[in-house]
Amino acid sequence: MKFVLPLFFLFIFSCSDENGIRLDNNRYNPNQRPPQTAFDEFFENQWHLNSDKDFSVNILGAWAITKGAGVRIAVLDNNIQKYHEDFEAVNVFNIHDNSNRIEPVRKREFSHGTAVTGVISARFNGRGTIGVAPESDVIFIGDTNFFSTDANVIRALNAAKLWGARVINCSWGGGLVSESFESAMRTLYENGTVIVFATDNRGINLDDNRNKDESELEWVIGVTGSDKNGLRARNMAFGSNIDIMAPGVNILTLDLMGPDGSNNHNGLANENYGLRNGTSFAAPIVSGIAALMLSVNPSLSATEVRRIITETAQKTGNVSYDQNGFSLEHAYGLIDATGAVRRAAGLD
Repeated sequence: MKFVLPLFFLFIFSCSDENGIRLDNNRYNPNQRPPQTAFDEFFENQWHLNSDKDFSVNILGAWAITKGAGVRIAVLDNNIQKYHEDFEAVNVFNIHDNSNRIEPVRKREFSHGTAVTGVISARFNGRGTIGVAPESDVIFIGDTNFFSTDANVIRALNAAKLWGARVINCSWGGGLVSESFESAMRTLYENGTVIVFATDNRGINLDDNRNKDESELEWVIGVTGSDKNGLRARNMAFGSNIDIMAPGVNILTLDLMGPDGSNNHNGLANENYGLRNGTSFAAPIVSGIAALMLSVNPSLSATEVRRIITETAQKTGNVSYDQNGFSLEHAYGLIDATGAVRRAAGLD
């Protein structure tokens, strides 16, 4: 099932940010970094980014144009190991105590928020993996209860707005949308904020579901997950209000450092990284690509970002797409990073 999170927005406090939130720069000493290589050490195992044999998001053409510098992304999730070796200057805000820390407490498991944030913004630093938008700025807003109350969600959204986030990633949901929550989504959307929501992980047709899922809202980009064959993964939901697919199977991303993590990398990385499945890890791919688009064209509205993403999607799988390019099973298709960024930049 999909994770249900009260909104955690992790801010780091130390130096003053232009929007009034105090942030801490936990940057690594450049002298401690390994020598820069063409790609980070486990990039070749990140099939979702680029692959000669699997249906990836075709990231390399997008990275030739931008890596997301100048765009702020808010990740609303449960907890994060902000000093992971593959992060740099992650801003953290704990909505429970207003602190700049919301660390995982259970060991030998994976940290959902660390993994999700890594998909977006793991740094291009010669070690580990690479995020979709490795030069973007991230604020992690954390709620250990996965945003189970409207009050926590609204507080987190307000924090993201105050920080100046252009993209908000939500890899969680509960399937019950209140009027106050939907109103907050709409206000952000109309003011240019791109909100990305993961859909359900039960493989259901959301059109048959009595409750409205967050990913079905008009004001968000709803994301389901695909496999290496470009097909919707069987355990990931679909419906007439879902917008796009992104890879959601065997996504190599950040685990807790050292022996504290789940260590389920299957020999494709070291113990600081792990393989993840679910729409929780498809959504941040879309959030990262939205950030790349806004990096080359900051004037894009949330509506324009969604339109470009859906119009440039790859039509994968043996399914029928209608005259508008939509398929109930596959939405508008598999997101294409290069196509979306080039369109946003006015190159196509």
